[in-house]
Amino acid sequence: MVEHNDQHQPDLVTVELRRVVAGDITQRTTVATLHVHPDRTWTVTGDPNQVPTGIRVYDASSQHWVSLQDDPVTWARQLHTELRSGYLSAHITTDNIA
Repeated sequence: MVEHNDQHQPDLVTVELRRVVAGDITQRTTVATLHVHPDRTWTVTGDPNQVPTGIRVYDASSQHWVSLQDDPVTWARQLHTELRSGYLSAHITTDNIA
């Protein structure tokens, strides 16, 4: 996790990671939230082990695979495309990219 300096500006992108509630596949609970800050650093609230920081996501616009360290904004915006099992899902709750 990267520390950032400015606590006062809104996140560029915020993604909630949600897991299926045991015994009820129709219910989900937020287990972690990824915050990408204006300086392109990122932090996690909740359980950081729930954020799959080691995976790469495919960016169709550049036609390249991207890691969180390479490009946190793109990674956060595309994470939902790589989480396909249904047990952990990514939900963008803030996207301030114009």
